[in-house]
Amino acid sequence: QITCLLSSSRNSATMSGIADFYRDECVFITGATGFVGKAMLEKILRSCPGVRKVYLLVRPRGQASARDRVSELLDGELFARVRQDNPDVVSKVHAVPGELDREALGISPDTLSALLAEVTIVFHVAATVKFNENLKVAVEMNVQAPRRILHFCKSLKRCKMLVHVSTAYAHTNRNVIEEVVYPSYDHDKLLELATIMDEDMADAITPKVIVDRPNTYTFTKSVAESMLAKDGGGIPICIVRPSIVTSTWREPVPGWTDNYNGLCGLALAVGTGMLRVIPGNANVLADVVPVDVVSNMTLSAPWYALSKMGQALQHGPVVFNCTSGGWQPSTWGHISDAVVNSFTRYPLEKRVVRRPSAAVYAPDSMRTKWLTMVYHTMPAFVADWLIQMQGKQPQLKKALGKIDRVLTEYTFFISHQWTWEVKHSQQMLAAMSPEDRKVFDFDMGKLHWPSFHEQMCLGLKKYLWREDMARIHVARRAQRRLMIISLVVKTVGLALLARFLLPYLRKYGLARSFWLFLAPALLMTKA
Repeated sequence: QITCLLSSSRNSATMSGIADFYRDECVFITGATGFVGKAMLEKILRSCPGVRKVYLLVRPRGQASARDRVSELLDGELFARVRQDNPDVVSKVHAVPGELDREALGISPDTLSALLAEVTIVFHVAATVKFNENLKVAVEMNVQAPRRILHFCKSLKRCKMLVHVSTAYAHTNRNVIEEVVYPSYDHDKLLELATIMDEDMADAITPKVIVDRPNTYTFTKSVAESMLAKDGGGIPICIVRPSIVTSTWREPVPGWTDNYNGLCGLALAVGTGMLRVIPGNANVLADVVPVDVVSNMTLSAPWYALSKMGQALQHGPVVFNCTSGGWQPSTWGHISDAVVNSFTRYPLEKRVVRRPSAAVYAPDSMRTKWLTMVYHTMPAFVADWLIQMQGKQPQLKKALGKIDRVLTEYTFFISHQWTWEVKHSQQMLAAMSPEDRKVFDFDMGKLHWPSFHEQMCLGLKKYLWREDMARIHVARRAQRRLMIISLVVKTVGLALLARFLLPYLRKYGLARSFWLFLAPALLMTKA
């Protein structure tokens, strides 16, 4: 049976020009233990079985060696299809102990010598993705580390391609973002500055350094791109710029995710009833890309650039904007509605405080501040007070504080809109064979957002909340109970409000209006 499966995989790979591109190549990946890196590794092993070796630069952590971490990674649920269809391919993965913040990547001399002789394609995926990371730390991880990777590539005996994963938000100071490298802060000056300042000094000067960028993450990513363009002569370079990366669309399973970052974390906050007021602009385009789309485009990029864009590569990095707005646009309002509808149909069972209800409101408006106080602050205060009365540790205010910090970081992106050119990625799709379009599909024009967000929510329920869909009846029963409690609380609150206000309303002849308009509105509101 295994022989048949292996034969099937090889036949499929033979029909794929992209899979053939990786045949007998030695691939080196940084950030393979991260969200995007995991998806890329799984895709290489599943769809490019002819690859000779895959080296993963992994930092030992605590008692776990680099090899231990890679073994744990390959034993994860994401790699179930790989283990089932082609278990032998896992032997091609090799852990390389190292650290990006050290010279020579912290790799031992003997291992480094072997890598320099074998590696042909490098994917630099690792980065610090904290939006407001200390500037000194962000420069070290997002500028200095890519420069070390570039030096590594220049030392390789045969470097076919360096693929650098950046971000679509590296150039938020522009309204229209083309697939080109833009000038940025001088990387030599920035690296020199980082060596002489401590973290407190870095925090103090950050606003003056990043100027018109929203945070240190987007700023350092733009500097890294500029550095690669200036210093990357002689090395073929692709830069892939994904926007907000979220759970899988189709591969290897729909809805898979392993982290609470970005949209996934906000969606879970909505599903538990903790988040109801989202500061932003409901009509702004929300640029979200599934992680399997990012993986497929990133793996296809070197094949296309070398086979179709050789002349362009001679003049500098080739850029691919991995964004959804140019393929299938959606808005933050649509996403908010889809998440609420999905968690209403398939409610969470654990840690739910209210039934899901959320909307996007203009930031810093009086209405938003009032709704935040009514729907977030006051309920959390009352709930924690009741919890303390029972002698337990209060939790809701602390959880709400974490949600508020995430919202503060994301408000800029939910409030502004950009247009990304996607000419290169569309041309790449057009150049792919029918088999490659099937195996390495990144055509987001076929993506139906409401269905995607529903499977994202189901994936959050399964992979992060670890809930069994066989118990969905329990969750739905609990949701109905919360609806009844909500109605009772609002009715009691309305009665108390009426008792207090009616004498004054009668005085001004407004009592009838209260019962005809305000009372039904209060009772029917989802909040």
